[in-house]
Amino acid sequence: MPVESPQDAAARAPSRTSSPRLAALLVAAGWLGWALAAAGSAAAAAEPQAGSGTGSGAGTPEEEAVLWPEHQRAFFQDGPALLLDAAVRRELAAMGEEERDRFLAAFLRDPLPATEVNELTLGIERRMQLAASEVPTPFDDRARLLFLRGAPESREEIDCGTTLVPVEIWSYGPDATEVLFYQPAGRRAYRLWRPHDGKRVLYSALMEGWFAELEDFGQERRRIDIQLCSAVARVDRVTRTAGLFDEQPDLELSRAIDGYLAPPADLAAWSAAAATTPAPAAAAPLAPVRVEVEFPFRTGQRVAARFVLTLDDAAGLGVREREDGGREVELEVDGLLELDGDVFEDFKVRFSQAAPAAGAPVVLVFDRRLRPGRRFLARLAVRDAVGGASARLVRPVAVPREVERVVEGGGLAVPAEEVAGVQLAGVDSLVLVPPVTDGLSGAWRAEALVTGERIAKVVFFVDGEQQLVRTRPPFTADLRLAEVPVEQTVTARGLDAEGEVVDEDSVLLNRARGLFAVRIVEPAGGVAAGGEARARAEIDVPDEARLEVVEFSVNDELVASLTSPPWEALIRLEAPGGVSFLTVEARLEDGRRAEDVVFLDAPDDLAYVEVGLVELFATVTDGSGRFAEDLTAADFQVLEAGEERSIERFDRVHNLPLVVGFALDASTSMADHMADARRAAIGFLESVLRPGDRAFAVAFSDKPRLVAPPSDDPSIVERALADVHSSGWTTLYDAVVRSLFYFRGFGGRRALVVLSDGEDTASRTSFAETLDYARRSGTVVYSIGLGKGAAGGKLQRLADETGGRYFQVGDAAELGAVYAAIERELRSQYFLTFVPAVVGEADLSAVEVRVRDRGLKVRATRGYAP
Repeated sequence: MPVESPQDAAARAPSRTSSPRLAALLVAAGWLGWALAAAGSAAAAAEPQAGSGTGSGAGTPEEEAVLWPEHQRAFFQDGPALLLDAAVRRELAAMGEEERDRFLAAFLRDPLPATEVNELTLGIERRMQLAASEVPTPFDDRARLLFLRGAPESREEIDCGTTLVPVEIWSYGPDATEVLFYQPAGRRAYRLWRPHDGKRVLYSALMEGWFAELEDFGQERRRIDIQLCSAVARVDRVTRTAGLFDEQPDLELSRAIDGYLAPPADLAAWSAAAATTPAPAAAAPLAPVRVEVEFPFRTGQRVAARFVLTLDDAAGLGVREREDGGREVELEVDGLLELDGDVFEDFKVRFSQAAPAAGAPVVLVFDRRLRPGRRFLARLAVRDAVGGASARLVRPVAVPREVERVVEGGGLAVPAEEVAGVQLAGVDSLVLVPPVTDGLSGAWRAEALVTGERIAKVVFFVDGEQQLVRTRPPFTADLRLAEVPVEQTVTARGLDAEGEVVDEDSVLLNRARGLFAVRIVEPAGGVAAGGEARARAEIDVPDEARLEVVEFSVNDELVASLTSPPWEALIRLEAPGGVSFLTVEARLEDGRRAEDVVFLDAPDDLAYVEVGLVELFATVTDGSGRFAEDLTAADFQVLEAGEERSIERFDRVHNLPLVVGFALDASTSMADHMADARRAAIGFLESVLRPGDRAFAVAFSDKPRLVAPPSDDPSIVERALADVHSSGWTTLYDAVVRSLFYFRGFGGRRALVVLSDGEDTASRTSFAETLDYARRSGTVVYSIGLGKGAAGGKLQRLADETGGRYFQVGDAAELGAVYAAIERELRSQYFLTFVPAVVGEADLSAVEVRVRDRGLKVRATRGYAP
């Protein structure tokens, strides 16, 4: 059979124009499967929804193609056009819609008509499925290579965050040239490295700075890159460059690498090979999802794009039973927005709600802020987090240049940095911008937004103590906070020229994330009989919970029932006599309740003390280190300051929820261990977490970063850990304090796993402050020292004081066994509570747990903070 090139195939005269069958064929494959659910309506899919406006049409082929009929766009952008040479692709981009249809119909005709199947269309489908299953966007060169060449025989990830940008090395066999992909700084898609790119593009910005300093000292040839990351030698071999820079491009290597992304010379041979690509396992299909996009307002230089996803029938969704007997569904949307042949942003949104009635729709709404006048392509993956079914969709988004509604301030939640320094016109008022993060300590820059003309100066307070005064905009102040994260109230008070208060606002810093609590803010008490007052409460609602009602009662008589803020009510005491009290109770949709009480006209000599139970978790082992798992309450003693206390509750931990935090060292020295450390942590999460448990992750180098907030979805934490790379110094103590902060508000078992390979080099918090904070946290710390340089003594003391355990390992490959030991311990603990003595609020009370059998050893926290 004569060899037929892709260009020869395209030149064949078509027997008919494109049809719905052709559209369905393309929609069926890989990213094409991210297309709209109605396979036969590809042309309709390309038209923006009503109200979407039109983009400017930037003129580049990639941006113009976004609004083509979906089957044409998918052919051009998602892989199949790689089978054409560059000149033919340019011609395809210049064609009209009907001409493109004729071209596709001709090109997709069977190149091997003697067989029963069309290997070309089957090969396209299989290769696109392969690429889409491994790479999020077809604009990533790894996806292009998977489409053209299939899966490599081996692939190697190199993670040297201080030295190199993320790098992957692929091999297609012992006799084939190895290829290297790198992720340019600030970009999401990987590029295939070519010799003419130069080796400099592979180095991190930090490494570039160090190279510049070496050049200043005449040591530009010193290979500090290999000293910091031994894997750089592997990169040298693949790139065939023995030095740092200034190497002449290897022309033979250039030709070999360029050949990987060249279209196949024999389309029939490619089709036959591609058709044998294994099909990836497919998830159960989700019910059809409709997508609409609206543009409700503009804020700053961006236009809000509101995505409305509708599942017309929720009958097929998985349903989760809640502890209160209710039922809920949970859906996730993984999104990716492409612009002009690159990834503009990616995002993830989770939705949880009460299970709807059979046949009722489910509507998901979220906003993204996009550039006006541009054409984006949205790729959305909707997944039923309970049942596992999924749907993938593609939606062109043509953003209008102008929208009627402009939001200048208020009405839109935006990061503080986007509104800093803006003075708004209008009524005389003051708004204190809340922080965009939590776990604040040491210092915080407060920003007050002032409107109107009366406010002449702003006074800033922390916990009622005045710190700074500002007499002109921008009304910002660098405030001093506690050295460790604690709840603190910051108040900004706006005064006029005569010193009279015009307006004020407060924010509560470091509010506990998982807490469900009610606080009566006003009145503090002292309301006379026959008088009236405004009552105001603050409600802390846990993440993902929904508030049903807030009720205000005086002497158990209902005064007000509220379902939305502000949580305020007017209360009145009718007549004197006895003690009157105000109760504010909040109820969540899942049935949980919380309340606060304040006495209104109590006599001066009335006093009351609230004493809560202290919770302890104890691990008991025998002389051989085996867990003793058959003990009863009678086997334990609890001593507070040497005095025995009665055990009020005793249980095994099986039914108590668990919150696990990871503090992962991501400093430079971890470069050679990071991949093993990530894999071990992910495996631990998959094994230890049960429904109702939560996990979060903090990575620390120059400073600690919350990379995954507390979540009951372990996959969120696993993906966050997979993206952690090594660079910078070691802020071990700051990371421990920051991590312990995130446990506040969560009950049940709480365990922090700390992994580090070195001493602290850059923390603002001292070890003494860290140890004191850990003692007060009520959280068990499991610390792991990796290698000889780890801060073993201090890590061990953190574990000992909190009832945890310290592990010393020589190599990251041993971490799997360590995590298995931690998991066994978490499943073998005892839960005890006791009523403490009344102590001062700032005191740290010593506590000791003993077992009566002297042959057993017990580990538990050595103190608690009331």
